[in-house]
Amino acid sequence: GKVVLESTPTAEVIVNGKSLGQSPVIANFPAIVHKVQFKKLGYRTIDKQMTPSAKSATLIDVNILTEYAARRQEGKPTVASKMGIEMANFKPDKVTMGSKTNERGRRRNEFVINVEFTREIAVSRHEISERQYAQFRSGQSKSDLPVSDISWIEAVEFCNWLSVKEGLPVFYQLSGGRYQGVNAQSKGYRLPTEAEWEWLARRAKRAVETKYVWGNSDRIPKEVANLGDESGKVQNVFFLKGYDDSHPGKAPVGSFKVDRAGLHDLAGNVS
Repeated sequence: GKVVLESTPTAEVIVNGKSLGQSPVIANFPAIVHKVQFKKLGYRTIDKQMTPSAKSATLIDVNILTEYAARRQEGKPTVASKMGIEMANFKPDKVTMGSKTNERGRRRNEFVINVEFTREIAVSRHEISERQYAQFRSGQSKSDLPVSDISWIEAVEFCNWLSVKEGLPVFYQLSGGRYQGVNAQSKGYRLPTEAEWEWLARRAKRAVETKYVWGNSDRIPKEVANLGDESGKVQNVFFLKGYDDSHPGKAPVGSFKVDRAGLHDLAGNVS
C-alpha cells in the first residue's frame, strides 16, 4: 500500500527502526503493522503505527513540538523555574536608543538610534544568582548574590547549557570555547540585546519612554537600586553623595522593589 508520511516541522522518519530520511516520505509498504517515528533534535519524538492498504493511500501527518513546548503543554515546570529563574513575557514595540545632544550627562558616543522589534521575548525578572550559576559549573554555592566576574563567553555558555537542559536549540554557536555566530531562529536562552535592554529599562509598561529606569528625574529616588553610594565610599573613589542603599557591595537579587516592568535591578547592583 502507498503511504505518505509528513510532519511540521521537517523531521527524520524512521520505519521499523530504519531511517528513510527527512519528511515528507512517500513509499509503498506491505499491508502489515509498521512502527513509525518522527525524530528531530530538540523536539519530542512522536511514535505512530500504520497498516497500509492496497485500496487507498495511508496519510500520517503530525505536528511535532519542541521538548520545551511539550513539557509546557503537559503542565510540567521548566528547568529554569525549578532553579528559581522567574520569566516575564514582553512584546517590545519601539525604542529610541542613545541620548539627545542637549541631554544632561550625555556622552559623545550616545547617538540617537530608533529601533523597532518584531519578536516577543521572555526575560528573567532577576539577575542570575551565584547559586543558579553554580549549578551550571557543578558547584555548591547557596548565595543569592548576583553572579559577576565572569566573561561574556561564560555567560553565553550558561545560556546554551540552560537551552540544552530545556530541550531547546542553542542560540550561540560555539566551538572550542570560541564564538562562531548565532542561530537567529533559535528560541533558546540568550542575553538581551542592547536595544532590548534599553526598551525594558525605559519603555516597558510606560505610557512614554523615560530617561532612567525610575523616570525622568535626575535626582535618584530613595532605595531604588544598589548603586555606588555612601556605604561604599571606603573602597570606591567615586560614589553618590547623600545616597545610601545599605549595600557597600553587591546586594542579593530582588533586594529592591521592582520597576514599572516588574523587573529587579535594571538600575544597579552589578555594573
